[in-house]
Amino acid sequence: ETTKMLYKELEDDRTRHLFAALLRALVGKEIEQARGLEDVFHEGVVGMGVGGRDRSSAFHLLSYFALHEVHHKTLVRPFMEISSGTSRGLMSKIVVHTEHDEVWACSLSDYKQAPQIEHKLAEYDPKELQSEFSQATARFQEFIESEFMQTFTGIKLPATIRKIMAYSFSAIRRRRFAVSGSEADEEQSCCEPILKVVVLGFFVPMLRGARRYGGKAQMGYLGSELEKKLDQESLGLMNNIEQLCKFLEKVLGHGAFDDTNVEGRLLKRIGQRLKPILLKYCMDQMKDIADDIHTQLLFSVCRAHYDLKPKTVLLPSSVLLSLSNMLRKSITKLSINDHDMVAAICGDDDNSIKEFSIQEVRSAKENDVLHVLRMESRFLLKDLRLTLCPSAGCPVPPATSTEPLMPGQNFGNLVKKFGPVAEQSSVFEEIFIEATCTLQSTTFVSLKKEFEDELENVVKPGTASANIVLAHRLTTGLEKLAEFIELDTQEEELLDAFDAVLANRRNYCSYLNQLELGVRSVDKAKEKHDKCLEEAMRKYEGANKFSLTLQLPPTLLKVAQEEGVTLRLEGAADKIANREEFSRSEKVRGMSNNPIATHPLKKLLSKKVVIECLIPAEPKDVRVTFHLMNGGVDITILLRRKSTECVMKRISISEERLRTLKKAEEGETVGFPTEEPLLKFSIAKLIELIADTAAGR
Repeated sequence: ETTKMLYKELEDDRTRHLFAALLRALVGKEIEQARGLEDVFHEGVVGMGVGGRDRSSAFHLLSYFALHEVHHKTLVRPFMEISSGTSRGLMSKIVVHTEHDEVWACSLSDYKQAPQIEHKLAEYDPKELQSEFSQATARFQEFIESEFMQTFTGIKLPATIRKIMAYSFSAIRRRRFAVSGSEADEEQSCCEPILKVVVLGFFVPMLRGARRYGGKAQMGYLGSELEKKLDQESLGLMNNIEQLCKFLEKVLGHGAFDDTNVEGRLLKRIGQRLKPILLKYCMDQMKDIADDIHTQLLFSVCRAHYDLKPKTVLLPSSVLLSLSNMLRKSITKLSINDHDMVAAICGDDDNSIKEFSIQEVRSAKENDVLHVLRMESRFLLKDLRLTLCPSAGCPVPPATSTEPLMPGQNFGNLVKKFGPVAEQSSVFEEIFIEATCTLQSTTFVSLKKEFEDELENVVKPGTASANIVLAHRLTTGLEKLAEFIELDTQEEELLDAFDAVLANRRNYCSYLNQLELGVRSVDKAKEKHDKCLEEAMRKYEGANKFSLTLQLPPTLLKVAQEEGVTLRLEGAADKIANREEFSRSEKVRGMSNNPIATHPLKKLLSKKVVIECLIPAEPKDVRVTFHLMNGGVDITILLRRKSTECVMKRISISEERLRTLKKAEEGETVGFPTEEPLLKFSIAKLIELIADTAAGR
């Protein structure tokens, strides 16, 4: 729940990419810790939606991410949309079949409980009901093997979800779980946890939440046809949806079909034919998808610095208390470096977070208050240093990374470098490119003969084809070929090495293209930021100009005159124009406005602003100047000597110190300078005097 609240604003691309990176890390950790393939994405002990205990955080966060509003257009609507006169989404087809009086059931007992046949229970004998159930099962088979398969497999999942699926599949393959069968069987077995997420994490919750997601599919129009049909209990739409969900759960191993009757065995065969098709669908979704989550995250961090909109997170008090407990309990595991900021706030001093009792958390939940936390998404403006955390895979300030920067280094390795090519591959590749003849060998032995002929040709003195560099490469290539022949290496192994090199280059080329698109997106964000600043300055200038004169727009004045109405600001504008104040004229543009006021010490004493004077001079010979600047105030004590004045002491009070003084109790005093006071002020009277000076009173 805490994770969902922290990443609630998934419409923001930086938040979305951060959440995707979190999912990747969580998926990788769960796969690494799984004891067997059946433990990967295990959503519960009993099954999805049946009250089982949750076991996989990744499963439920993936489900939350997929069904979030940010994916309603690309995922929810293709499944759930229904339109009058058309059958676009899968839900449309379910509705059509239900309206044709079809009753779906996974067993005879389920069939008898369907609201559509309630009237038949009293009229039909057991044999007739069994016959009806058999016919219903046959119609259900037609639906699954035609419209369901066709519609389901025709929907393309959102790109970010497909990237996480592809990453999960690769991580499962690398884990090398014990799987029997051929390579194709191994691929399908490794894909089964992903199919479980797609069906039980995406599709089944959508069906069971038809009221919620059906409305979203209709672009927020909740008075939709689907909602009306769901309300018609006798139609049995909700029953058919639930039976389809139960069927899919049993196909994926949550429950078993009844093998003791014909209908149960038929449903089992339907499921056995459906599962490979759904596995192939998942495999197809993971093909040709570039995993650019970290690249997108890097550039979304850069773009965030050109976004003037503040980023906030809302967290209830109870969640903050639970988060505090979790941090204190797990800080030894969470600490990432010697100067970890989170570890620092989990200490034992007064400024550290504390551990709260269960009773305190419950009490906070009963009276929850939302706290607004402002995220520092433009952190580079304060400290121009950035690195890629190897643990999180996210660009972060060095202080929050497990790998610190070197002294004097501002940026870590934010961009991937192209990996080195295997020596044996590079040798043969260069020979194939530079050879003067066309190489046609299919075996190492014949290729060795062609290399020898080519070497003899390029080292022949006086020939136009003489090439010392190529001759050296051919010699190295011959040594490699002799080694291959001696070790009985298969030709396919070298071809596989070439294929791996080409794939590596294609991937890096795709990565460079991603970088180019990312740089362009940052440039666009910068241009938009510049325009926003220009617009803000234009509005600021307009507001400032209006505040100086209060002159209303001519159109507004004309309408008021026609209606015989006197506008309140007209009189104020006339008074300002008549007074011709210098401070409101254009002449002050570019000048500073730091008020200065000078008062005789005798006057300050009489008004009780100064309570005690420790200056070794007559009060009538002393004046005190208050100069307001930068939010604070400079106090200058002037001493008159005959016809001249000299500066006796300058005292600076910062803005922060002034804020502290404003919180003082009534009657408190303060002496300045602090080390050896010359004047002791009444704090309340001093603050009042400074306010009058700022207001020009």
